[in-house]
This record gives sequence, C-alpha cells and structure tokens, in this order.
Amino acid sequence: MKFRWYHGLAALIILGGALAYLHHRAAIQQNASLPPVRWKTANPLIQPRSRSLVLRPVATAHTADVALPARQLRNAEWYLPIAPDSAVTFILHDGQTRWVIDGQALSLRNPPLDPADRLSYTQNGQALAWVRPNGGAAIETARSYQVIPQATAIAFNLRNQPVWVSGHHLFVNGAAESWTFQGIPAETHALLHHAQALITDDHGEICEYAVPAGRKTLLATVRPRRWPLLVTARHVSGGLAFLMERESALPRYLLVDVQHGTVRWYRFVSATPPELGVFRGQLVVSNVTANGNLAVIDGRSLLPLNVVPGIFSSGPEGVIWAGASGFVRLTGWAT
Repeated sequence: MKFRWYHGLAALIILGGALAYLHHRAAIQQNASLPPVRWKTANPLIQPRSRSLVLRPVATAHTADVALPARQLRNAEWYLPIAPDSAVTFILHDGQTRWVIDGQALSLRNPPLDPADRLSYTQNGQALAWVRPNGGAAIETARSYQVIPQATAIAFNLRNQPVWVSGHHLFVNGAAESWTFQGIPAETHALLHHAQALITDDHGEICEYAVPAGRKTLLATVRPRRWPLLVTARHVSGGLAFLMERESALPRYLLVDVQHGTVRWYRFVSATPPELGVFRGQLVVSNVTANGNLAVIDGRSLLPLNVVPGIFSSGPEGVIWAGASGFVRLTGWAT
C-alpha cells in the first residue's frame, strides 16, 4: 500500500505539471483574443498619490544563446543557473526535475508545479527550498531533505539560513521572532531581498515588514474589493513591485511599482497569471500585452519587448527562457 500511495502521488504531480504547462502555453494564444476592458475607477490606489505607467511601443530585445551544462535534462523547458556548480532544470509537462549540484544529478522530491514562482535557493547554490504542492515547505541539499509542515512561504537569508512563515509568525533558522505580522503574505515571493522583507496584504493595505526587526512600513493602499489578492512581489533597485489580482472570467491584474517614494501602476487582463522577474535591478513582467510580450519597467514607462517567453527563470544570470532552438537570455534592448 505504501508503494501504491507514493505512485499515485507521483502521478498527480506529473498530471498537475502537465496541465499547468499546457494551460500556460494555450493562454498565450488566448490573450490575443481578449476584449478591451473598461476600468471603473481612474486610480486603483487609495494612497499614496500615484500615476499610471505609460505603455510604450514594442522595443527590440537583445538576447544571447545559453548552453545547458552537462548532465542536465536535454528536453528541459525551464532552466535556472544558480552558481558555477549548481543549476536546476524542469520539464514542465511531465513533472521531471534535475538539480545538478557539485557534479551530482538529483531529482527533487515533491517539486513545485510552477518553479518560476516557488523555488528559492541559497546564494552559494547548496540548498533549495519551495512550498510543496500538498502543503508545507521543503528544504533540500545534496545530502538531506527536510519538510516544515506548517510553512506557507520560505526563502534564504544572506547567511544561507532558511526563513519561513507559519501562521502570523516568522521563523529564522528554526527560531520564532518575537513579533507577529498582520494580514496575509503574498501568495508567492512573500519574502524578498534575501528574506530581509516580508510583504503582506491587510485588507488592502500592502505592507512591508523588515526582517528580523519587524518594523512595519505601509507601501500603498488598494481598493480591497476590487483587488482582493496579493499575488507576488519582487525587490528591484530603489524599491519593490507587487502584483494584485481580481478573479473573474477575464482575470484582471494590477501591477504597482514603488520606487524612491514614487508609486506608479498599470492595469491589464491576462488569460494566464503574469510572471514577474528582475533584470539588472529592473522589473520584467510577462503577459501585459495581448500577445504576451515580455515587458520591462523603465522609469515612468512600461516597455514591451518583441519576445514572448511564456515561462522564464529570473536568477543570478538574468532572465532565461526556452526559445525555438534552445535557451536564450535577455541581455538588453533598443528603443
């Protein structure tokens, strides 16, 4: 019976990965047929004073080919290089994973279905962590595998120590901090900037808690009935960005960029959840256009690029995605 239980679990993970992958690819095509949306409010933020990002014409992306290192999955659809001796690949449609660490090839146990938004890693590439599909969080090294049953978010700090959220408490390397937080952490990437900040939503108040001090800063207040879900966040040079969602037949998204006290935002619809990443300190986001173009926040503007990556990785070597004949990396753009 034990064997059959694990066999069934593996089948569910593979099926979930396949469905997520197929939905992601199909939704890129569906975006092109989405009708225009009329927004009911001129400004989705209650405070502070803010302005919308200006959507500029499509610019030309500069890219470079990326070769997979030895022992990686040859048919990989997602690739994350972390350190010279540590890199991860996923085949999303059948749930295969490969972590090559110090020359050793490992398959992740109960891996995340969406590695782009779930996988965390130490700076030296010696440990990975993620929120598991069936609950709790996992920490894996080349020699060990640990499950934290009650964790709902996890990342590593600058000392390569695990930091996780459980309930309204924060744990650093297994020890609970003396303070608690209010609200609900971002669905993914709640712990930012090497786990030095926790991002939460308290009835529309998007807050940042400094870690480990617990100092609370109000970033912005959104209209909670219109934007009930804090999806994800990213640390960028000069501040951070976060993404809100309103579920409907045509899912609506609100992207908010907080830079040096200046707040800008952009509303859009997408048939599939947008992905956020960071390129040289600037935010990149997918699916803000009907064609699913990758876009970058450039000052007061949102600049679409002439590439449609689908799912991509964002790590120490930049933004990488699977192209028609292998992996490619974003190196810049020209307007």
